[in-house]
Amino acid sequence: METKATVKKRDRLNRALERDRGQFLLELGELLRHEKGLAAAARDTGLNRESLYRALGSTGNPTFDTLERLLALLGYRLSVAPLVDRLTSDRRAAAIARKYVWWQHPQRTLVDRRLFLAQVMTLGTVADIRWLLSRISTSELRRVLRDPPVGIFNGRSWNFWHLRLGLTPIPGLPARRLPQEMPR
Repeated sequence: METKATVKKRDRLNRALERDRGQFLLELGELLRHEKGLAAAARDTGLNRESLYRALGSTGNPTFDTLERLLALLGYRLSVAPLVDRLTSDRRAAAIARKYVWWQHPQRTLVDRRLFLAQVMTLGTVADIRWLLSRISTSELRRVLRDPPVGIFNGRSWNFWHLRLGLTPIPGLPARRLPQEMPR
């Protein structure tokens, strides 16, 4: 049976993992530092301290084996779970979808994540953006900017989100391509 403290640590790791891989690694490092100390964690996993620090940085890329060992020190293991889209069952998400993509049903909008995210990133209020950042990983927001729906972003939001997410240099806005006139 899990203690309240164990559940709290697990939930912290899961929330960080849902946001961003880098955030997860930082959170894992913080928990290891607090629970074991990084020197003891390095010794117990057979890693040198430099490798451990590098693996647990926001840009770290630990091997599967390293990740298994580090999680085991905290009493956890990796597992596989079905992909459940939390947004489709979130009432606030449905309200935001209805607000920014008014021309279609909110559930349909939430399935088309790219459109939903682009609309909120462009038109969202401060409160809606805060909500979005608490639910969506930065890597997913970056994917929207790398493959944006055409005609949604304006120059201000395009530049803001590229700078906010560290995507520089900023490319030009995606342009709508009109079909060439058909020969008669």
